[in-house]
Amino acid sequence: MTRRAPSPDLDAKMTDPGFTPSIHDVPALLDRVAGGAAEQREASLRALRRTPRPAADQAMARYDGAEPEARARLVGLVGRLVGAGLSDAERAFFKRALGDDNPAVRKRAADGLARERVQRDVATSLADALARETHAGARAAMIEALGKVGGPAAEAALAGVHTDAADERTALEIRKAKVRVMRPGARETPSRIDASRSIEGGLTVWLSCRRGMLPVLLEEAAALSPVITHRSGGSTAAQVVLRGALNSVYTSRLWLSASLPEERAAGHGPKVAARAIAGGVTAQLAEALTEGPVRYRIGWADGGKRRSEVVQIAEAVSVHNAALINDPSDAPWQVVLREGPDHVAAEWQMELDDPRFAYRSGDVPAASHPTIAAALAFVAGVEAGEVVWDPFVGSGLELCERALRGPYKLLVGTDLDPRALDVARKNLEACGVHNPDLRVHDASKGAPQGVRPTLIISNPPMGRRVHREADLGEMLATFVRAAARSLSKGGGRLVWVSPFPRFTREVAENAGFAMRRAHIVDMGGFDAEIQALTLG
Repeated sequence: MTRRAPSPDLDAKMTDPGFTPSIHDVPALLDRVAGGAAEQREASLRALRRTPRPAADQAMARYDGAEPEARARLVGLVGRLVGAGLSDAERAFFKRALGDDNPAVRKRAADGLARERVQRDVATSLADALARETHAGARAAMIEALGKVGGPAAEAALAGVHTDAADERTALEIRKAKVRVMRPGARETPSRIDASRSIEGGLTVWLSCRRGMLPVLLEEAAALSPVITHRSGGSTAAQVVLRGALNSVYTSRLWLSASLPEERAAGHGPKVAARAIAGGVTAQLAEALTEGPVRYRIGWADGGKRRSEVVQIAEAVSVHNAALINDPSDAPWQVVLREGPDHVAAEWQMELDDPRFAYRSGDVPAASHPTIAAALAFVAGVEAGEVVWDPFVGSGLELCERALRGPYKLLVGTDLDPRALDVARKNLEACGVHNPDLRVHDASKGAPQGVRPTLIISNPPMGRRVHREADLGEMLATFVRAAARSLSKGGGRLVWVSPFPRFTREVAENAGFAMRRAHIVDMGGFDAEIQALTLG
């Protein structure tokens, strides 16, 4: 192949991370990809990806006159430049390259065809090439491509592949491909959990929450179910029985994730895990709650990947129940596996379209997690004619959650940052609160002018997030004293989160507060205490 000389300033251009080549630079960059040193090839490839269409067209045009090694690089380049779903020209190019006499070219052609989605002629071409392929690397690439392309022709081709017992690499690729082969077709039909569905006799659901929040969640979720239990061993999940549709679970605002009860299978290993996933009532419930194919991904409670084992488990699941499609990239279910001393447990976790906090149109640094805000509002309760003040309003989540709990007379939010007030106003308006009283104000000076709150509810900015801890204690103490001066006497309430529980308890007691209830909760890396205080 005739090498074109690079333009004199190309090396200088390549040092610019934002360099986008012109069409005149493409030939020289292709020269580097086809025959340059490894470092040059990678730098040229990065540049060519910024102009993919001219680069792919010119690379395909060079194929016929190139040496074998250069052909392999050009085919690989085209595969990296094109997107999912090939053009007619790209599909024809890769199919022709499947017949190249260089196995490296055939391997990269198969990789390129793997970008196609459910094209019968592509699967047939790959199957024909696989039937005559003898090179192990090219065979593995063709098997993988068949799994990604999917469709009946791919499935039939994989079923017909026979391997020597010693050929572990090919056997593993076939297992992976057989798991993948059902995904492309399944993705043509949307898959989602239909929360409007109900289960005759009731649906048992596990609701997980932040560590320390379980007692509050159990109390709040009592409205959902006549039977409420919680897991032993310090777990942070409550079990509820839903008598109506699944979407009644949104009545509870404190949970983080929802799942079906775990299934257990005795023993260990991929086949046992597959039985736990597919062999019990829980898999049937997942089918009953899913609109479209039941797509799931596998995770491990210990956080490991264990990819080879996942492939074996997914293959065994498909034997148990072909309706369950393992699809880690697009699944409404995650099956979490836990290994016990003599069993494997599988828990089906739901990826729900959760509407509970849809009002959140904006956020600010150090803002509350919405379930923390919901917990504060639940602990505070609802009293008639309430004047509610959040002295550190931030994004306004505490006021939003209090508004959603029940009637009130006035909602007031203050903050030192006017940008936070803008965010809070948008969030409050999104949850139906119009014209809230939001002001720039220093909470250490007490309630703003003209406001006599009956409830102060807040998650203040904490030292680990925005303040130096050396200053935080005194700031919080000053605030507690100001809250006592501001609240209505004989029943005024302060419900807030304290990072220094003992210290602020003492300050609050000296200011005239009595502790009504308290819960240590995980704030996302550190502990703090929800404190509910009443002014004597």
